[in-house]
Amino acid sequence: MSIQVDEKYVAEYHNALDQLQQSLSIDLPEFRVSESELRFDVDGVDPDTHRMIYSSRRICDGAFLMTKITSALNYLGLLLNQKEEKKMGYQPPIPAPVASDKS
Repeated sequence: MSIQVDEKYVAEYHNALDQLQQSLSIDLPEFRVSESELRFDVDGVDPDTHRMIYSSRRICDGAFLMTKITSALNYLGLLLNQKEEKKMGYQPPIPAPVASDKS
């Protein structure tokens, strides 16, 4: 059985994504966890009807959330590396200022 993550942690992750989007002026919707991935947790089974009893707590598969987080981190790493690569290449030395001799 895989680890299940409470919806509050998904909300915290979404909040972090929102902050990154604002600070970097980019859109990251593909890294969000969709509503369809959240489901109500099972509290138990009714012994008479054998039907599942669901709680009001929603959960997400932990492996799925980790995949989204890892994908977002990899994307941001590539994005930041691209910005650094633009600075690469031959950079001529900046000449030192010449002191004028006023005597």
